Amino acid sequence: MNIATNNYITTYNNINEFIDELAISLDDNNKAIKLLSCLDNYKEQKRSYHNINHLNEMISFLNKFYINKIKTKQDYQILLLAILFHDIVYNYDDKQQSNEELSALYAKEVLKELNFNEQIINRVIEIILFTDYQNKSNYNSYFSKNQNKTIFNYDYLKTIIVELDFNSFVKDYDNFYQTTQLVKQEFLNFNNIDDTIDNSKQKRFMKRLLSEKIFYINEDSLNLEKIKNQNISLFLSLN
Repeated sequence: MNIATNNYITTYNNINEFIDELAISLDDNNKAIKLLSCLDNYKEQKRSYHNINHLNEMISFLNKFYINKIKTKQDYQILLLAILFHDIVYNYDDKQQSNEELSALYAKEVLKELNFNEQIINRVIEIILFTDYQNKSNYNSYFSKNQNKTIFNYDYLKTIIVELDFNSFVKDYDNFYQTTQLVKQEFLNFNNIDDTIDNSKQKRFMKRLLSEKIFYINEDSLNLEKIKNQNISLFLSLN
């Protein structure tokens, strides 16, 4: 663990470190076991991308680029809880509810059992639901209505988790391409579909992201948008 310069926030290097510390603070061994077991979902063999490594990359990106923007220790904890739970349910078979909705329900149940207060639970749920990119139009309209305001005048935690979730798009191209293949393989692992169908879906999503801004809070947001778009354009030209 490390101490950040703002508000003396204790930062965690990975999700295991955060969960271990939180489990120790619980007053009940069964609750601690319940919390620790949350990572089991991310260890499913079918998960080639949305696994513990994905959570750790988000935390690393958070600590490197966003920690000085976090206002309070509680906000940092809320964001880490949202990271922990945002992909905890990955169920391609349920067409009635999105993975984000199912993950939010899972988080609500666990956090209530662990005696988190209602305010924290509701904030975690709101942030998880905001990562639903199939509903990405809500994200863009959210910013278009607030484009002349300082980011801290509205929900900066929602903004941050989206930027963290897209950190793979601003890596060098080789690592970005590797991520696209892991996501593709994961989708095929969960679905019995033709490979060409998945290629088409992935390309549509990439084209969509070319016209959407993802990075707002990061101080290097303009450059990150440029890198994101360059990676996507190269990917589309080669695939």
